[in-house]
This record gives sequence, structure tokens and C-alpha cells, in this order.
Amino acid sequence: MRSILARGPLQEAFRLLYRFALVGMNYGGAGSTVSSGDEQALERLRRMRQGSEPLVVLDVGANIGSYVSKVLQIVGQDTNVYAFEPSRAAFEQLEKAFGGRANVHLVCAGAAAAPGAATLWSAVPGSVLATTYAKPIDAASAGEPIELITLDDFCAKRGISRIHLLKLDVEGGEVDALRGASRLLESDAIDMIQFEFGQPSIGARTYFADLFALLSERFEIYRVLPTALVRIAEYHETLEVFMSTNYLALRKRS
Repeated sequence: MRSILARGPLQEAFRLLYRFALVGMNYGGAGSTVSSGDEQALERLRRMRQGSEPLVVLDVGANIGSYVSKVLQIVGQDTNVYAFEPSRAAFEQLEKAFGGRANVHLVCAGAAAAPGAATLWSAVPGSVLATTYAKPIDAASAGEPIELITLDDFCAKRGISRIHLLKLDVEGGEVDALRGASRLLESDAIDMIQFEFGQPSIGARTYFADLFALLSERFEIYRVLPTALVRIAEYHETLEVFMSTNYLALRKRS
């Protein structure tokens, strides 16, 4: 079959089919509010809520707070949200929007595998594409010194023992952020994790395989569509698609 199909004259048709397939599988969809599928996790979280006890959401990579607004709107206005944003320009906007709310806790820091300092690179201050990894194709980037913390340390200091949803959008730093939450993961303290995987992981030199290895023992992993979830039951190299896509990890129930 391969010898019949793998021919030069057919390559343009296959390239178009491949691009259509990627769109149909929502690869690259994380960058749009229409196709990101953010509501999937939040609606699930809303249904999980029992009684009047507020849920706990960690928004790591909050930027100016668009996702925080979705959490409050869909899950509940009393949801305890911890919003992490290391960019000073974005954090100032976050403070303007939510600084007066007692249940929205703002943290001007990034999450990593170990506490310390780093440089945040971005083309413009407060960019949603800011990353701690050098982007060789973006020579216009400027650096900003930022603080890094671990989610394990932060939650231990704040007395947070249960995270109902951890959202990670840290432009290639998802693996490091999860490594800094190893105690939380090992104690099954996190119910759901929404994470992004795509172009920034090239600069970070991380792979979907790394995320799958970190999470698959304790979580079922799904690719997020605008209105559905697709289970990823096992790893395969074809999952290494570097187009920004959202994934949802749901903790396995014993």
C-alpha cells in the first residue's frame, strides 16, 4: 500500500488532507476562544460542585485574567482562584480587574520545577506568548527578570490540600511546572489538569511524551475539542504535533 500511495504527484493532495485532518482534530485550536474548548473543564467542574463549599482553581499563566473571568462565570463567583502571572505588565492588568476580590488570589510569579529566578522573553510587555525559553526565531524579544516558585511549596504554605482544577498555559513550561507539583500529584491532590502543548515546547525541548509519562499513571488524558473530549489511551509518536492544543487530564478513580 505504501509503495502505491507514497508517490510524488500525490503529495500536494496528501498535504492538504493532512492540514484538514489537523483542523478537524483541533490541533492549533488553543489560541482561539471559539475552539480552545476551555468550557469543557469548567462545565465539568461546575457539575462536580456539591453543596456550598467553594472549589479551588489554580490558573498558572493567567496573563490579564480572561480565564479567571470564565472560571467565575461558569463555575461560580465564589470559586477560590489562585492566578499566577510573572509578567509585571500583565500582572498590573490582573490587579486592576480582580484586585478587589477576596476569593481571587493574585501571585506575581511563574511555576517551575524549582524556586529561583529566570528571564521572561516577550516581543511586547504582557504578551500571552511570553516564555522563559529563548525563541531563536523571535529576535525582537526583550527579557524581564521574574520569580519562579513551585506549586508544591506554594500550596504547602497556603494550606491548600485539594485542587479541583489546575490550568497550565506557560508557553513550554508545563513539564517543569508539573515537576514542581510532584508531591501534589503523588498524593492525588489534583482532580483535573488542563494543559497546553504546542510550538513553545520546541524552544523548551519538551515533548508530549514527557507530559504523558508524568500524568498517565494517575490521570486519563484527553485532547480537547470545542465541544467534546477525545481519549488518548496510549502514547504514539504521532501525538508530537507542535500546534498549540489544549489537553485535559482527569484523575483516575480507584
